[in-house]
Amino acid sequence: MRLADIANERQTIRIDIGGATLTATVNPAAITPASIARLAAQERAADPMILPELLAEVLVEWDLTDDDGRPYPIEVEALGRLPMRFLARLGAELRGVVGVDPTNAAT
Repeated sequence: MRLADIANERQTIRIDIGGATLTATVNPAAITPASIARLAAQERAADPMILPELLAEVLVEWDLTDDDGRPYPIEVEALGRLPMRFLARLGAELRGVVGVDPTNAAT
């Protein structure tokens, strides 16, 4: 096995939201002890961009579009404009895929 085989892992998640289904491909291997340590430092600083930054690292692709049907970008700034409730749902799904809560270094 090569390191690339681990680092390029992909998994598809589906989330039902308001009668529609969001389908996203994530890379669970993007969550590392180093990224969790960085996120923990941001959490201690009460940085509200923790979740958008985490999702930008882990999301590979998704079928979310803007109101004109264009793909919604997977970038920290764009993710930071989405409702927190939506981001929290994505984060919860991600916890299930990764097996730890990446936004809580104690888990």
